[in-house]
Amino acid sequence: MALEDGVDTYTHNPRDNLAEIVVVTGGTLAEIRESAPGFVSVEFRLTPPLAKHEPTSLQYISTYYPTSNPRTEVRRAARGRAENVDMRVCFEGVKPQRAWWTVWDSYLGGTPVHTEEVEITEIGELHRFVPYIEQTVVGFRWDW
Repeated sequence: MALEDGVDTYTHNPRDNLAEIVVVTGGTLAEIRESAPGFVSVEFRLTPPLAKHEPTSLQYISTYYPTSNPRTEVRRAARGRAENVDMRVCFEGVKPQRAWWTVWDSYLGGTPVHTEEVEITEIGELHRFVPYIEQTVVGFRWDW
């Protein structure tokens, strides 16, 4: 939900082994640029721009290059309030052995403050829907 009139962008900061990002609905890809070490900054242009208190739905698919040191987590930070958060991680080929929905005390580094084991589906997907997140960092962790 927009906190002011004219909100027209959303920024996402994935790891720097991002291979492709495709917008499914809610906007267009505006820019990808270098960010902090180990990350890139992806800017989405929301279509249409939002009026104050107007909700939107942005859905995108990120694909990553394989690395010699595979990731074991995906985090998303909410500085303000984000409602109806639907998060999925899909694995191709090898699936993790175990996975957890996790809340951390910070985006970089940080310590898990809540962990809940989640099912890895037969097709290799982790999924969690939460009604909202606010001033928090959430995501999935897994063991190979």
